[in-house]
Amino acid sequence: MALRLYACLHTTAAFFSVPSPRQCGRRFFTASRILPRIPWHAPFYIQTLDPSKLIPSDFVDLSGRNRVTYNARLADNSRIRTANALYYEYALGDNATFPTDTRGFLYFHAPSREVRFRLLASNDPRHFAKGTDLALPSGEAWCLKTAVLATRARAAGFRALLVQDGVRMDALASSSHGAQLSLFQRRKHIRRVTRLGETFPVRFNLKCMHLAVGTPVTLVPWQSPFKWSVQPEDSGQAQIALERSPLPEHRGRRVLVLRVHQISGNPQLRPEMKAFPHHHLYMPREGSLVYRKMKGNGLRPEPWAYDIDAQRRSSDRARKIFRELWDRDEGSDNTHNV
Repeated sequence: MALRLYACLHTTAAFFSVPSPRQCGRRFFTASRILPRIPWHAPFYIQTLDPSKLIPSDFVDLSGRNRVTYNARLADNSRIRTANALYYEYALGDNATFPTDTRGFLYFHAPSREVRFRLLASNDPRHFAKGTDLALPSGEAWCLKTAVLATRARAAGFRALLVQDGVRMDALASSSHGAQLSLFQRRKHIRRVTRLGETFPVRFNLKCMHLAVGTPVTLVPWQSPFKWSVQPEDSGQAQIALERSPLPEHRGRRVLVLRVHQISGNPQLRPEMKAFPHHHLYMPREGSLVYRKMKGNGLRPEPWAYDIDAQRRSSDRARKIFRELWDRDEGSDNTHNV
């Protein structure tokens, strides 16, 4: 009886025993080659979003990362950890990673009331003004919008830093209602404009879009300035900007014009436009103003222009918003070539 009980216990122990690494080393080695390794990134801390208060330790590297966790370190040495808070572009899928060389500083962009990422080659904050903002594939600046900063849990650390930096969160929350753009609204080709001279993308195959102007945001319907010049099947786009008109015929008046800053792709002029005199002006060119066909029976092209004080049938809301942009602009650079 004792011998039978011993045999039973011995069999049970053998069944539940864990094999030694030598016994199953081959299996462990095979599994380690099959299962992909998950990259580990050390957590980073930021202590301010104010560009004037940045220090070298605020310099972060997001290259090739997705769903980034950040840590906010406050003045009292308390910390706020926010997991899976930063990602590059939701529309590209959950696995979309930040582009290569995404190194620089997270900061609060006061005119648009957004958190943006300033790309820099070094961790010296003194070179902040020489950097450029991280952009999305559409050409728009990567950012955490006002509505996200004011309401979302993934911006909790940023909110604490903004309060510490002196930003009024009650004003930020009140403006977040107009800044909330639903996914349905984004599909209507909304472009954000907070000041004159700020570039925004316009696709050549787009007929109409909405400008999200000012803070809080007001949506202004707008026809594409390239609708009647570039062939509709062109897949490229241009970065354009509203600016004060430098043209002599607009001197003394408040007139806005459009300037092309960058072109992606190879736009082609519509065949019917080639019958007009000076048809080459219709073709968008980097550094030049946007031209369109003259109203009425005129055949010569004229620059796209918007007189914000003219009496017209267009929306009073649009004129009001463009006046606010004009008044907010402290100065304009009219040294470009026409």
